[in-house]
Amino acid sequence: MKRVSVLFLALCLYARPALSESGDPALSQTLTPFNTGNDLMLECRNRTSMCYAYLLGLAVGMTEECTGWPSWTAEKLRTIVVRYGITYPERLGEPRDTIAIAAITDTFGCTHDGYIRRQGARG
Repeated sequence: MKRVSVLFLALCLYARPALSESGDPALSQTLTPFNTGNDLMLECRNRTSMCYAYLLGLAVGMTEECTGWPSWTAEKLRTIVVRYGITYPERLGEPRDTIAIAAITDTFGCTHDGYIRRQGARG
C-alpha cells in the first residue's frame, strides 16, 4: 500500500500541467499519454520529470519487496529502462509497469525472504 501511495504522490506532483515561467496557464504543457512501454520510453528518452518521478516512486515501492539492491539513482533507473526498451522493442506495447518492473528486476533481481527472483527478459 505504501508503494502505491508513494507512486501516486510522485505522479500527482509531476503529472499536472506545468505553468510557464510567466505563470500563464494558457502556456502550460499538455500531458502525453503515459500507459505503455512506448510512452515510458518516450518520456525517459527525453529525460522528463514524468519519467524520473514514475521510476523513483516505483523503485521506492519495489525496495519494500526486494532487498539487496545496490545503490541506485533516478538516472541509473532511467538508463536501465531505456536499455531494456532498446533490447526488447517488441515488448513496448505492454503496460508501462510491466516494462519498468521487468527492466529493474532483470538488472537488480529481487531478493524476498532469502529467495532470489529474477523477472527475466521474457518473465
